[in-house]
Amino acid sequence: MRVRTNSFNVIHTASVIKADIYPINHNNDFDLSAMSHRKQVQLFSTNNTIYIASAEDIILQKLRLYKLTKNQSEKQWRDILGVLKPKRNELNYITT
Repeated sequence: MRVRTNSFNVIHTASVIKADIYPINHNNDFDLSAMSHRKQVQLFSTNNTIYIASAEDIILQKLRLYKLTKNQSEKQWRDILGVLKPKRNELNYITT
């Protein structure tokens, strides 16, 4: 099942790194919250920097998309695991 979003991706051809781009909706509390958690990172070996979403917000966004597909999108689930596995010791786990 495909869900339409206004997202797109870009690929850095030299490294073949792909980035998913999710434009923010200024009327969406999740998007605004994610922007407040963004991280500034150096772009490859240049002096240029970009902002990326935090690992926690990437996981939450992917879970939202996974839910929209009625838990049937293997791609979203793989993406979630792809963030969780390498970042598991760095994530902010909130317990209630």
